[in-house]
Amino acid sequence: MQIAVFIVLLLVALWVFADLQWRRQKASLTTLARSRAGESICEFARDFARREVDTRIIRAVYERLQVELLDGHAQRDFPIRGGDRLIEDLHIDPEATEQEIAEAIAERAGRSLDGASANPLNGRVRTVRELVLFFNAQPLAAPKGPASILPR
Repeated sequence: MQIAVFIVLLLVALWVFADLQWRRQKASLTTLARSRAGESICEFARDFARREVDTRIIRAVYERLQVELLDGHAQRDFPIRGGDRLIEDLHIDPEATEQEIAEAIAERAGRSLDGASANPLNGRVRTVRELVLFFNAQPLAAPKGPASILPR
């Protein structure tokens, strides 16, 4: 009987802790968004050298992080900056970053994840800027489907 009570109390404590953590993260994102009122993808894109970074990557990263932030209950059109830390500032799940987010960005930006282990930023991506630069260093993906739609 005492073990059952202990387990119930432990589960309640864990639930309360998780709820408090979620509320802190949401408040942190709300405060950050308010301090950047009016910023959009335009300001985000200006953080990068126009001729050095593929704009498709900039858009793909921005749009995918918007999806992740909405899942984290942030406001729509969250004002992301290049210097934002993925985990500490935006509260992005580190496991999601390596799996779903990377694959979605690569596909949207037309980049391949082949050879990612040789990328100088592999395993060192901490900020949004580094995420963009990681994909900028990746090779273009091979085109899908037929090379031409016209008969030969």
